[in-house]
Amino acid sequence: MVLSWKRQCTFSVRWSVPGAQEIDVPQLLCSRCLETRDSIPMKPPGKYGLLIQQQVCNECWSQWMATMPRIINHYQLNLGMPEDRAQLQNAMLEFLNLPG
Repeated sequence: MVLSWKRQCTFSVRWSVPGAQEIDVPQLLCSRCLETRDSIPMKPPGKYGLLIQQQVCNECWSQWMATMPRIINHYQLNLGMPEDRAQLQNAMLEFLNLPG
């Protein structure tokens, strides 16, 4: 990992994987924590994937990924049912402070 400082105390992070090209992880103002942090390197699948990648930091996305199984278990959601998937999606949008 190589950190390079730029003007005004902002920086970009470059991750290096053996045998792969280095990628820049852009910074963004997160809709949940309201801090400028690294974005998600890859777009999550689904209808809101691009919105999540553009507005949610990697740390908050990781927190959601850890919270999601607890919500599924607490509400006994069956993701094979469309109404249960919609309930989980609404919980995700609320957790990440995104417009629905």
